[in-house]
Amino acid sequence: MTVVPHSLLKFGTPRGALKLRPLELPAWSQPTCILSVKGRVLSPVARMFADTTLELTRGM
Repeated sequence: MTVVPHSLLKFGTPRGALKLRPLELPAWSQPTCILSVKGRVLSPVARMFADTTLELTRGM
């Protein structure tokens, strides 16, 4: 799992290989998302990070 600018995904990413979860960050000028490999189970810590980050950024 990683957080990357959405524009980065246009280059060298096989279609359908990744699951995207969009983020809205106030001080960030580019669309950003949490990225993980489709079909893989996240560790409990990674799942907590993703869930918490998404929850915190929804209201921004």
